[in-house]
Amino acid sequence: MRLLFTIPDFWPHVRRGSERLVNDLAHEMARRGHEVTIVTRDPAGKGEVVREGRITVRYQPNPQGGWVRRLRWSDLEAFSVPAFLAGLREQCDVMHAFYFTDAYGLSLARPITRRPLVISLHGPPGRAFWVERAPRSHDWLMRAMGRASAVAVISEDSARRMVTEYGFAPWLLVPGTDTVQFALPRQPPERRTVVCAAAVDVTRKRVDLLLDAFAELAAEEADLGLLLVGYGDPSTLRAHTARFPAQVRERIEHRPVPSEELPAIYASCTAGALTSEAEAFGLVVLEHLAAGMPALGTDHGGIPEIITPSTGRLFPRGDAAACAEQLRAVLRLAADPATQQRCRDRAAEFDWTVRGDAYEELYRELAR
Repeated sequence: MRLLFTIPDFWPHVRRGSERLVNDLAHEMARRGHEVTIVTRDPAGKGEVVREGRITVRYQPNPQGGWVRRLRWSDLEAFSVPAFLAGLREQCDVMHAFYFTDAYGLSLARPITRRPLVISLHGPPGRAFWVERAPRSHDWLMRAMGRASAVAVISEDSARRMVTEYGFAPWLLVPGTDTVQFALPRQPPERRTVVCAAAVDVTRKRVDLLLDAFAELAAEEADLGLLLVGYGDPSTLRAHTARFPAQVRERIEHRPVPSEELPAIYASCTAGALTSEAEAFGLVVLEHLAAGMPALGTDHGGIPEIITPSTGRLFPRGDAAACAEQLRAVLRLAADPATQQRCRDRAAEFDWTVRGDAYEELYRELAR
């Protein structure tokens, strides 16, 4: 099959959850023999085409003309135009949009080309949030969903919320990870280390909870360290940790790293943590398990669908005391020699070689 993916931002410029998912999905579909074209924005504004085997990435200049300003479109809304043109020009069997505005662009092309359209929603469905934050984009999404062949979400929690928020049951396309990439031999650490890959300055990621939990444990356990590998403004961390004792602050390291360096870093860490208020799925939790580490996460969104009692612990979102208590439990779990294999076995259930089946099945059904 020939597949067209659209997403406003993509590698190497942005490597967050959705971008990572689309990149890995493209490689899995290519491995299965399909041709994949990805249309995305070019931050440099020049336009570039990159080919890697069966994958073609078209970095398109985003419209910047006076008409965009007159319409008061955001940059994300302007991406609907390159998406629409891609839907007309690209020869494909299935179109798959991964954001609101490119979904709208492809939905406008669909009546002309009559190609099936899949729309994936990667964030937690929240009508009130989007109506307030981006009302026009949300309106476009509603129109696009009415023209789509299939609307998909990435967790059972999101599927339930779609029923509540929008009144219909979507397709469930659970993402995966490349477990082989993270299956490095575990390295004896210089000190026990909790690692977190969340952006340190994004409020909903609640890194502040993890910092407070770590400070409580570190006051009792001198061999414990915290490594923050996510991007973001470090001044947020400095402001929050200023009240910590010096001997605790010196064991907190903020070292943002590109995605390709994470497997080696995880191999020398003890446990992973994602303390977000809301996660539709939580890919980094899955990566922690694939690396053989137990994980700490909130009992909200898609994270409880990944972590089991033998591979990590959950705590009520926003509960600082429970966060510290469950972090202790995760560290105890990490001390059990059997935990490493249990974590990797759990992650294997989400390997792309397994999870890619549902995506391919949907594409084949729609392309008939």
